[in-house]
Amino acid sequence: MAEYPLARYIGRYGAYLEGVPARDLTADEWDAVPEALRERALELKLYELMVDEEDSEEEVEDIE
Repeated sequence: MAEYPLARYIGRYGAYLEGVPARDLTADEWDAVPEALRERALELKLYELMVDEEDSEEEVEDIE
């Protein structure tokens, strides 16, 4: 089964943050990025999350 991206790369003009791949990232890849870098990447609008983190936690609880 293919993994879908959790964090979609939306950086423009080659913008990137060192330590974070400049491409769409799966949930596992996004989780592997240190929290401070994830927060900064979102602040800089380099990525957008495809699912709100709160929503994804609720979905997991519903499945269990």
